[in-house]
Amino acid sequence: MSDDVGVMVEDCTDRRREEARLQDIQESVHEIRADMRGLERRLDKTDLRISDIERETIETQAAQKALEAVMNAEHRRLTDKVELVQGSITDLAARLTKHMSEASNDLKQTFWVVLGILFTIVGTLAFWAFQRITP
Repeated sequence: MSDDVGVMVEDCTDRRREEARLQDIQESVHEIRADMRGLERRLDKTDLRISDIERETIETQAAQKALEAVMNAEHRRLTDKVELVQGSITDLAARLTKHMSEASNDLKQTFWVVLGILFTIVGTLAFWAFQRITP
C-alpha cells in the first residue's frame, strides 16, 4: 500500500509539474499573442508611414516636374530676351561704327576744307601783298 501511496504521490507530483508546465506554456502563448498583436500594430503603423511616404514621394515628383516645366519656360523666355539684347547690342555696335566712320570722314573733309580755305586766304594775302610790293 505504501507503494500505491508513493505512486499516487508521484503521479500527483507529476501531474502538478505537468499542470505547472502547461500553465507556463499557456502564459508563454498568451505573451507571444500579445507580442504578435503589438507587432501587428507596429506593422500597421509602418504600413501607414510607408503609404504616407509613397504619397509624399509622388507629390514631390509632381511638384518637381511642375517646377522643372516652369524653370524650362523661364529659361526659354530669358534665352529669347538675351538673344534680343545681343541682337540690339550688335545693331548698336554696327550703327556706332558706321557713325564713327562717318564722323571721321566728316572730320577729314572738314580738315581739308579748312586747310583749303587757309591756303586760299594765305594765297590771296600773298597775292595782295605781292601786288602791293610790285608797282
